[in-house]
Amino acid sequence: MKLPERMPVTLLERVLSWAAPLGCLLCGKAVGAGELFCPLCQGVGKKPVTRILNISGGRKLPVASPYYYKSGYRKTVLEYKFQGISAYAKPIGWFMAGAARTLPGSFDLVTYVPMARRARWIRGYNQSQLLARTVGMALNLPVVTALKKRRKTKVQHELNAEERAGNVRGAYGVRKGAPPLAGKAVLLVDDIVTTGNTLADCARALYEAGAAQVCALCAADADRPEKNMDRGEKRWIRKKSSGQSGTSWRLWERTPTGRGWRRPRKG
Repeated sequence: MKLPERMPVTLLERVLSWAAPLGCLLCGKAVGAGELFCPLCQGVGKKPVTRILNISGGRKLPVASPYYYKSGYRKTVLEYKFQGISAYAKPIGWFMAGAARTLPGSFDLVTYVPMARRARWIRGYNQSQLLARTVGMALNLPVVTALKKRRKTKVQHELNAEERAGNVRGAYGVRKGAPPLAGKAVLLVDDIVTTGNTLADCARALYEAGAAQVCALCAADADRPEKNMDRGEKRWIRKKSSGQSGTSWRLWERTPTGRGWRRPRKG
């Protein structure tokens, strides 16, 4: 089902848009209520990004995202995820729902990647849960809280690919009291897919609970970081200092390939 690029809005959303308009998802220019893109970005090619992840048991996990994690869209997703602009959940979720048509089959329900309680309390919301609500509304599917986080994990974006895999392995499970999943086709929602390890572990848990099919839908795909990230970008990252206990914030820069981080070189 192809969704219109203008989403339905409530009267309250129209008032809020007049007082504090959101930006175009791709460039940040202010747009009206219900608009995802400015007139210039309306004509930009927005072909969904798809890939297949290998998960336990020899199964495959199809993943779709509406756009790559790059440029202005990357800035929008970061503002939504880390800067408290939760109002972006609806336009990003609507954008995502349009990409769902590239996934195989149909779905019975939508669920999302959970957060640890403390992390959710600090942020104020689970960004994947809010996206799932809009995806469910757009696709006319029920949204259920099926998963839980079993243990504390490190922040994924601070780790390399090998560390990420071990960090989340077995970290997710189906929560007690979750709706029956046996025989269900599940659409799993998350924000950014990079290595896909988090999605793979969540899909494993859903299959172990009896799900017949699991596909994933994400806000952005960072599959090609060397092209999607700004080389030389600098970011404050909390890491454990050598020979010291605890962690501290230090300035790191992206490597020339865009695939990792290093301490900035002098000169």
